[in-house]
Amino acid sequence: MKLGKEEIKRIFLAGAFALAVVYAFFNGLLGPVLKSQAAMRKSIAELAPRIQEAKLVLAKAQESERAAQSAKDVLAQIAQMTPHGAPVAWFPPQVAAAFKTQGADKALTRLIGETPEKEIAGYDKVSWAVELPRVEFFSFGQALADFENSQPLLEIYSLSIEANREAAETQRVLMSAQHLIKK
Repeated sequence: MKLGKEEIKRIFLAGAFALAVVYAFFNGLLGPVLKSQAAMRKSIAELAPRIQEAKLVLAKAQESERAAQSAKDVLAQIAQMTPHGAPVAWFPPQVAAAFKTQGADKALTRLIGETPEKEIAGYDKVSWAVELPRVEFFSFGQALADFENSQPLLEIYSLSIEANREAAETQRVLMSAQHLIKK
């Protein structure tokens, strides 16, 4: 079969057209897509450390939220344990009542001072001096233990027990205590 000049031109033009279509496909369509894909992979690789950092920050934030909730719960418990009103009004009667049940006739309680609590914002430590002129040693020990157990915000930081000169069977007690109160 012999091809004519016109048919050779058509085949040549069809081949050139096919080559142009293949060239246009690879350079015009597929090339930019491949370049974009390579750029995206590079961008993802660059962002991977930042994503890990963000995950760590998110984990720390969630831990902080849990710690904040725990702190709020503790503060709510402290607020429930603190009586309302001025400490001068409620603390001395509590001391007198606690030691009266064990035979202490009177408890002399006086306010020493008030200092801000460093670890808990909005709270103060109130310092007290308590004198019990006549107590019996063993009943006083039980009363002191019961009093401290009933007052979780109370800390006795100084205790002095002296023999009573007037009555040998009783002792004189001097103690210093701190109580946590809301400002």
